[in-house]
Amino acid sequence: MEKPISCQKILGEIVSLISLQYANVLVNSHPQVAQGVHNHSYFRSDPMTRVYYTLLYVYGVIGTPEERDYVSKMVNKAHRGVRGRNYNAMDPKQQLWVASCFFVASLTVQETFFGLLDDQSKEVLYKDATRFGTSLQVPLEMWPENVNEFWEYWNHEIHHFEVTSAVLHVTQDVLYPHNIPLWLLFVPPIARIFTIHWLPKACRARYGLRSTWVTCVAYCIFVFIIRWVYPLLPEFLRHCHVYYVKRELRRYLK
Repeated sequence: MEKPISCQKILGEIVSLISLQYANVLVNSHPQVAQGVHNHSYFRSDPMTRVYYTLLYVYGVIGTPEERDYVSKMVNKAHRGVRGRNYNAMDPKQQLWVASCFFVASLTVQETFFGLLDDQSKEVLYKDATRFGTSLQVPLEMWPENVNEFWEYWNHEIHHFEVTSAVLHVTQDVLYPHNIPLWLLFVPPIARIFTIHWLPKACRARYGLRSTWVTCVAYCIFVFIIRWVYPLLPEFLRHCHVYYVKRELRRYLK
């Protein structure tokens, strides 16, 4: 019997990791969020550690109650010191934006690689994704009531954000990361192809990204290969990242 649609089901597939760059670009489109990252994060100097803790949070939230409680406390502790004149990582409005990006990234992965969702399934996925915010400081009533209202909120926000120097600096670090292992150097250029084609046109222009015939062809080839070859991979390979993160969470929970 097929599992019902959920963030756990989508993000449990290793192909979902290709959306990390896209999600981070969306997250840091918010000028206050980007300012906090720019002033306090070690993403530029140590992107792999940043990715590690992001994965701990994401898979902790969609994990057991114990895992969810642990990662919520972990993130709250880290966020308490991230504040400045015009930003505060504990601000529910800023957290709502970040959590919204997890929903959009999950939906994008699902519909790109595994098939379009009907309206009812989108609502189910949306309600499931609210936990990324409610696990922190975002009360459930702050979320738009349904998917249609969510897209009104989303489109208004993403097209009205101020493009600050912090946004540009952090986004460049996300798109062109430094200090990553040699065996992962091929990942950012491939991820950029997906990011370019998933971002709204206005957002691409902000960050100097262009959709060309080369990126279009590459995108179509990658999507075709993943759609047809990925389902043939053994399950342990498709879910190996989850096994790793779960092992790390168990280590912290001891």
